Amino acid sequence: MKPPSTIRVGVYDVKIEINNNLKELERYGDFAENYGDYTIRVGKTSKVATADTLLHEITHAIVRIYNIEIEDTDEEKLVTSLGTAYAQVYRDSPELLAYIGWLLK
Repeated sequence: MKPPSTIRVGVYDVKIEINNNLKELERYGDFAENYGDYTIRVGKTSKVATADTLLHEITHAIVRIYNIEIEDTDEEKLVTSLGTAYAQVYRDSPELLAYIGWLLK
């Protein structure tokens, strides 16, 4: 299954790319911002690690786009914790994600 090509964060469309070259850069993913052009790149790993990384990078996008002011080192701790926590909650409670999707329709 492929991810959506874009997601909406705030008023911006954020591109999502699966990028196998990230392993060579020794990273699982990144969030890039370039004058209102936003991209999340996620390396292809296991499904669980890809979900964790995607949620991690989405959290970076939320922090940056909504101008949430935290120090860079604190931001990394926050997005790492939240990405992994959301991945765990969604994996262990799949009916929750379906329910939230239903509520938002």
